[in-house]
Amino acid sequence: MNTRERLTEEITTKREIIADLSEEVYSLKNELAVFEAEYHGRIGVLYVKLDELELAIKEYLKRIELLESGKVKNLVDLEKEIEEQFKTDYQKIKEEKEEAEQYSEEYERVKEKPKLDEESEKRLKSLYRELAKKYHPDMARTPEDKEKFHKIMAEINQAYNDRDLKKMEELAIRLKYPEKIFVKESLEEEFERLMGESKKLDEIISDIENELDAIKNSDTYKFKMKVDEAKAEEKDLLKEMEDGLKTKINQKDEELKKMKQEFKDIVREYA
Repeated sequence: MNTRERLTEEITTKREIIADLSEEVYSLKNELAVFEAEYHGRIGVLYVKLDELELAIKEYLKRIELLESGKVKNLVDLEKEIEEQFKTDYQKIKEEKEEAEQYSEEYERVKEKPKLDEESEKRLKSLYRELAKKYHPDMARTPEDKEKFHKIMAEINQAYNDRDLKKMEELAIRLKYPEKIFVKESLEEEFERLMGESKKLDEIISDIENELDAIKNSDTYKFKMKVDEAKAEEKDLLKEMEDGLKTKINQKDEELKKMKQEFKDIVREYA
């Protein structure tokens, strides 16, 4: 095997590695996005509810304190004082609720995504890898190609994210033969180009491996692994968290009812 053939084979192998790593990275990102949507859709909303109850309890404690201390003389002034003191807390709760609603909506969308059978899932991943070999943006030779490849990969990623095998197959057909620019090269020019491409592919592989490591070292990934490991032992960590939070919410709800009654009793005394 001569040097040109060896370099060409190396480049082919490195493109395969990039395609496999790209699929792994995107697959993990997709799995984590789904997991985050489920976590916030099931657990996050309960934390927001708990925060709301705890804030309401703090408000009533402050109302009672202000009335008993005589710092306010009527209920109108009392509510103005409460609104002023808890302004920051109200804003925080509002932002938490908005975020929780977004995650809840995303969780509903995730649940509606089609489920592929094992054969279709393998086909989807195989097509993704084939297209990623050709259209990974970092493998573009010119800024124009890079921009074009970004748009193409966005389509590919969207089809993969939507588990849309039909769309991925349509893309595979449409993009089967990428445009090529044929330039007459001397043997020396070809060798330099192949060497440069091989070196660039090494850099891309290193970048993707670093990205993969960053994902696997993230708190979300580690927590998902714990949830998955527990599931393998027939334990549902998210369900346990849900149940624990619901118990706390019920307790806080009862506490709030008592605080409201205590406040009413004090108001009657001062009336």
